[in-house]
Amino acid sequence: VSSNIGSYFIQQTAPEVLMTFAELNLILAEAAQDGDISGNAQTYLERGITASFEQYGLKVSDTYLKTVGAVSKDKIMEQK
Repeated sequence: VSSNIGSYFIQQTAPEVLMTFAELNLILAEAAQDGDISGNAQTYLERGITASFEQYGLKVSDTYLKTVGAVSKDKIMEQK
């Protein structure tokens, strides 16, 4: 199943983004989880999720973060 891209993203005034802050933090979460960098993978995961919500003017709830739970490679990939 697939969906079409929303009209928000195809407007002439839509921002052209190479990488979002959310993406960066999820990449850092993956690198920390793999032991490639120092840092807390859980913190990077939560920052990535929060930044993704904020990008669209939303606020992530504590309930959502609790639902995501402890960091794992699968959870990082799902959020990416």
